[in-house]
Order: sequence, then structure tokens, then C-alpha cells
Amino acid sequence: MVLKTWIVLIQYAVNRLMEERLWWVAKEIALRILLWLAWLCLVPLTLTFHLAGYRRLPVLTQRIGHLAAELDCFFKLVRLNQIATQGKHYFILAPAHNVSNASLLDYWRDHITVITHPVACRVLEIMTRGLLMRHEVKTYVLAIGRAARYFQVCAQWGYRPALLQLKLDHEARGNRFLADLGLSEDDWFVCVHAREAGYSSWDESVHDYRNTTVSFLFPAMQEIIDRGGWCIRMGDESMKPLEPMRGVIDYAHNKARSAELDIFLCARCRFFLGNTSGLFLVSSIFGVPSALTNQTPFASTGFRQGDLSIPKHIRRLGHTKFLTSAQILDSPISNFRMSRFYLRAQLELVENSAEEIKDMVFEMLETLEGRFREDPEVDLYRAQFSGRLRPEHYCYGTVGRISATFLLRHKEKFLEPTDQIPEI
Repeated sequence: MVLKTWIVLIQYAVNRLMEERLWWVAKEIALRILLWLAWLCLVPLTLTFHLAGYRRLPVLTQRIGHLAAELDCFFKLVRLNQIATQGKHYFILAPAHNVSNASLLDYWRDHITVITHPVACRVLEIMTRGLLMRHEVKTYVLAIGRAARYFQVCAQWGYRPALLQLKLDHEARGNRFLADLGLSEDDWFVCVHAREAGYSSWDESVHDYRNTTVSFLFPAMQEIIDRGGWCIRMGDESMKPLEPMRGVIDYAHNKARSAELDIFLCARCRFFLGNTSGLFLVSSIFGVPSALTNQTPFASTGFRQGDLSIPKHIRRLGHTKFLTSAQILDSPISNFRMSRFYLRAQLELVENSAEEIKDMVFEMLETLEGRFREDPEVDLYRAQFSGRLRPEHYCYGTVGRISATFLLRHKEKFLEPTDQIPEI
């Protein structure tokens, strides 16, 4: 298992280097050498702080999904008595230019020391490059070549209350914003998000396999509206504006959009209709379920009890038949997390259809209203999926469910045996 993980990590590092230009690689190597030299100079001071119990959680604060889930995972492990904190002083580094959402960071300030001074952050970042003064969190969500620990933690946490709750003053300001948009106190809404190119242009070529088409969500959004709900489209100004639609608010292009409202909406919605983009994890840490489309890698689901998901389809270039669950899960394809991997293996990713997404949303709404009755046949298909998951699969140990309607629609995909493992 350890050897497999290291092989995958090396493959990802090599492929990432191939994505960049030679001058970038040379610059990175030179910078890393300088940083390690600086670390050596600071070892005596670092050792002193380490022995005094100071530990940095190296959270990726610049990515909102990581800022949400990595800290949520850590504190749930503490509550589950799987991390001993006695005699330890935990902190995170969050210089202003490297924070994806300042409002979410403020919620975590009640739980952990947050260091924001740029000079202090730079020095402490160098000091914590090695094993000293560091509590590693990269296996929580990032987890290249292995299962993300957050899946198992969410399974153990079950239906316990969320660690974070909206603060009263924050909720009051958010409710005023909803009132300005025309929503009454009794109205409910769903946050809707489709990952597009533009948010992180510098590494888009690495992650563009995760992108989706927002128009495929329209029938599902109409289902929500027909049931009396509203749809609030999340995102930022880099996204394609929506045409005016009854019951739909294009918040991504609203002048009032802010970090604070981002968190309020994710925490207050009935559920989050999203994809692999990490914004849905803000809803998760506030105890809100998600319905996730186009999950990729294939061995990926929602994290929590009550989450629904449907995977992106995969097929050979030039072929019309999709690969089966067995074919994918019994091969490295199941964990592909770079666009280059799919291209090199001559594989094509096919987005979920509007009908598949609408069916999942129908299932989520019926479930939340206590009316959904699942066909017993679905258990067989779920068992085919979960039974093939191994510790090296990203979602090993998940309690998130693949949508029953999707499984019934594609039953042959989850029942067909492994007749031929794709060569890669």
C-alpha cells in the first residue's frame, strides 16, 4: 500500500512538471533549495518550539474546500478522541493574500490560533517545512493515491450535529440580503454551482477535466422552482452569466456578493447542488446535504451521510459505450486526478445528462421530505460499487451514496463483470 502510494505521488509530480514550462521548473527547484537552507538555519529555534508543543496544521487556506474540510476533519478527530491535544498548541498560517474566504476563516478562529502577519507567516512556513512543529493534514482531503481520511471521519461522525453553526448576527445580515432579493421568511432555496474555467487559471490545464456545463442543471433547477423553491447560482464573476430565469438568482454576478454571504448561503440552503468543486464542502461543515454531479475521479462521492452523487461517464475515444464500474475501479483510471492522465489513456469524460441530474435532484427533494422509497434492487448495484473499493481508492469508507435513480438508469454499468481491464 505504501509503495503504491509513493508510485502514484511520483507519477503526479512528474506529470505536474510536464504541465509547466522549463523556466518554471528551474525556478521552483532553486526556490526549494533556498527554503531548505533557510530551514536548516532555523532548526534550533524550530526544535525549541516543537518541544514546547507548538504544531502547525498546513491547511490549504487558498482553496475554500480545503479550508472547510481539513479543519473540520481535524476537530472531528479531536472530538472522536483520535487526536490527543493535551500539551499541544495548534495554529494555522493565513496571510490575507492566501485566504479563499475571510468569513469562513473567522469561524475557525473560535477553535484555533490563526496567524496572519505576513512576516510571521513566512518565517513559520519555513520552520514547519520538515517534520518538526507540524501536524500533517494532506491525507484528510487531498490524499493522492490513497483514501481521503475525511470519508472515514464523516462515517464515524454520523448524524451528530455539525461543529459550526451560523452566528446570529451573520444570519440576520444574510436574511436581510434574501429579503432584498424578494425571498420571504418562509421561502427556501438551493445553492447551485457548476465548475467552469476561470477561477484558477494558472492550473486550469491540470484540473479542467472537472469542469461542467451549467445549462445541464436547468431542468433540475426548474424542478426545484416548481416545488416552490429558489435557486441561487454560486460562483464568481469569471463565470458565464445566466439568462434571466424565474426563481433563479445569479448571485455569482450580484453586486452584493461577498465572502460573508458566500458562507451564509452555503450554510442556510436546503441542499447544495454542485460537483467536484470544493464550495459544496462549506455546506457540508454546516450540516447541509449535497447532491453532486459529474463526480471525478470515478472513485469519489459526497462525504457525509445524506449526500447523493453521480459519477461522470468515461469511455474510450471514438467509442459510444461507457466503461463499467468494474472496469474503472479495477484499474488506475478510478483515481485519475489530472487531465493529462485521461488524454494519455485516450479516454473521454462525458458529462451527466440533464435528465440524470434532474432525477438526482428529485430523489434528494423526495428524501428530504420523507417521501422517497428506494427500489430494493438498488442495494445490489451499490454493493457492486462499494465492494470493489480498496484503501487506495479516494472514497474508500464513504457513507455518501450514489443516486438510486442513476444506478437504476445504468444498472448494466454496475452489474457487468470485469471482462476486460482497459490498458493505460
